[in-house]
Amino acid sequence: MKKAEPPAKERRSPARPPRRPSPSAGAWPALRRGLAEALRALEENEYLIISAKEQDYFVQFAAQGNKGMRAEAVSNTYITRGAALSDTAGQALQAMGWRPPTYVPIEGSRPPSKGSPNFYIDADAPVPYGRLAALAVRTLRTVYHIGLPEELVYKSFSQEGTSIRFPLLKIPREVTPSASQPGASTSGCSVGDPAATNDVGADVPFMWPDEKPVATEVVEANLQSQVTQCEAAHEDAVWQLGRFYSMVRRYPEATACVTRLLERTDDSAKRARGYLALGQLLEQQDRYADAAEVYSRGLDVRPASGRTGYFLHNNRGYCLNHLGRHVEAEVHTRTAIALDPARHNAHKNLGLALAGQGRLGEAAYCLLEADRRCPGDVRARRHLADLLTENPELREADPALAAACQDRGVRPGPVGRD
Repeated sequence: MKKAEPPAKERRSPARPPRRPSPSAGAWPALRRGLAEALRALEENEYLIISAKEQDYFVQFAAQGNKGMRAEAVSNTYITRGAALSDTAGQALQAMGWRPPTYVPIEGSRPPSKGSPNFYIDADAPVPYGRLAALAVRTLRTVYHIGLPEELVYKSFSQEGTSIRFPLLKIPREVTPSASQPGASTSGCSVGDPAATNDVGADVPFMWPDEKPVATEVVEANLQSQVTQCEAAHEDAVWQLGRFYSMVRRYPEATACVTRLLERTDDSAKRARGYLALGQLLEQQDRYADAAEVYSRGLDVRPASGRTGYFLHNNRGYCLNHLGRHVEAEVHTRTAIALDPARHNAHKNLGLALAGQGRLGEAAYCLLEADRRCPGDVRARRHLADLLTENPELREADPALAAACQDRGVRPGPVGRD
């Protein structure tokens, strides 16, 4: 009988070290989330550009208030460093949803009122911030072939040129030192020679490096200019810190930042904007009585005008509606409309003030006007649909109102989000 062979020894594969996650595994999702929050925080006529450090690739965004947001991805028109986009890349961008460039800019000629020299998207309100952020990140990675977020920088600014900081992006902010101040720091203050800190009397001559004497008045004006630049940079940094705290709902810290700025300025325009910011922080906490009082203090600072005046009146009217003080709310919302009839917010809040007084027909027309001016903001449409549901006699008594509602597609019943 054949002997049974001993069982073969079990083979063991050598132990493998645990797989380390890719450095970019969490970086790109973090950038996408941070970008969505940054886009959400952009206010009208504010801009955000994310670009490659070593190449001309970029995506950029422009907040357009009630009109939504414009997003652009660079085309070959502006790519001089790095590889130009191939036809396949252009087709990939269009497959993602980007519209192709519509013109090439010509120096000295006015650009068309519509279209763009870049690939672009016009997103209506309410803006899908998350989808825009995801599209931008996908474009940077798959079309412009950016390997890691650390290869990117950003810059953000208002129409007036005020710099905006977004720490949640977790990528560096692009800083361009002034050509007249080589070595300028990011705060806008240049670092001087420590020896120059000694006290200098009025009778001591000042000498530039070329040994030419300079009047003390010129030196004084130059130093005062540097102080002014530093103070402006400090003020901007505190504003951005307060804005960041507001975004992450750390309201006590945000309030402290705005209060700090209010205490440091006598400029009436800045104080009015500060009270507007304080009121908005209180609104976010549902403290409507406190917010209404703060908005009133802002209106006392200076005659209301412009964007700040509009929102001080409009926002106070909104808070007074919450407090049931509809007659006062009507006054403020009508004043806001007189300042800027194109904005929809005050039309909506006036409609609520009139509804609170039982003037339902007038209220319906105001809500219709708000919906017409900004159909992307469905709050006015919701209020109007509720008003028609609770008061069906309104349309029966006013055929013109019924026709206007039909034209706008407004019907009694719940209104979902677009």
